[in-house]
Amino acid sequence: MAVKIENEKLFVTINEHGAELASLINKSNGINYLWSGDSKYWGRKSPVLFPIEGALKDGKMFVDGKEYHMGQHGFARDMDFEVKKLTKESVCFELKSNTETLEKYPYEFIFRLVYELKEETLVVRYEVENPSDSEMFFGLGAHPAFSVPLGEAAYDDYYLEITPEKTRKVLTLKGGLVDK
Repeated sequence: MAVKIENEKLFVTINEHGAELASLINKSNGINYLWSGDSKYWGRKSPVLFPIEGALKDGKMFVDGKEYHMGQHGFARDMDFEVKKLTKESVCFELKSNTETLEKYPYEFIFRLVYELKEETLVVRYEVENPSDSEMFFGLGAHPAFSVPLGEAAYDDYYLEITPEKTRKVLTLKGGLVDK
């Protein structure tokens, strides 16, 4: 099922499956800024990557001596989220650990994804809560695909701004895995 939010400037559709952004339409010109999701090339539009981004070596990890298997980018993108709060201009999706997730990832969690419209901006907020007393390791990422260039514009006419700007540790990848 899809959830719709809108304001005077934007109309947005988000799927409950994966809490994945499905459309981001500017009301003044009718342009959908998201990739079409053409499965001939790549069928997704904006998958959420949790509890890992990227891949595990040989698709497995070990925690406290037990082996766990997880596919690329984790499992959140392939699960149904619950709508916790919905207003005309915002929606909060939630995914909680359960029997299925604990087979792949040995940590309890509450993962929330909030989409909120502010003027001509879609604000996306991720919240990860650890309901247990033990340490929890996780990765979190986004993989939005935008439809550019639009009309007469060139690729150089676009930019992506992530705020607030912070210094982050960068781990380089080699063969899709973290390069020590």
